Amino acid sequence: MNKIVLSFGPYKVITPSGMDGIKIQFNFSRVDSRLVGSPEEMQASTLHRLIVGVAAGIDWADDEGALAKILFELGAPNIIDSMSPTGDLPDEIPAFVPHGARPLDPSRLADIESSIIEVELPSKRTRRLVRK
Repeated sequence: MNKIVLSFGPYKVITPSGMDGIKIQFNFSRVDSRLVGSPEEMQASTLHRLIVGVAAGIDWADDEGALAKILFELGAPNIIDSMSPTGDLPDEIPAFVPHGARPLDPSRLADIESSIIEVELPSKRTRRLVRK
């Protein structure tokens, strides 16, 4: 059974000037789990971006970091949906989160930079790991 490992780094607010809302970019790398820890890991890793946007007027979080956690959790399933049966991904994956009541409590969510998602192929079943 083949697995793909997605490792996330820091997020970046990339809201264009004049946009009514917020856009956050989550950078991550993708590599076959069989290469993790090997000399080939760096060369075989590919870099990707999840771009999550939300309209203005939401009051889901008191600060940018908490909002980023919520948007990451709501946008991450788009990565799996965009993955081919062989585990390939586009460079950029867009996601838009609609308005509504706050869907998640940011105090209960893991930090984005410590997030690792392991995707089993071809089923695309996922498992969340947290880097220590």
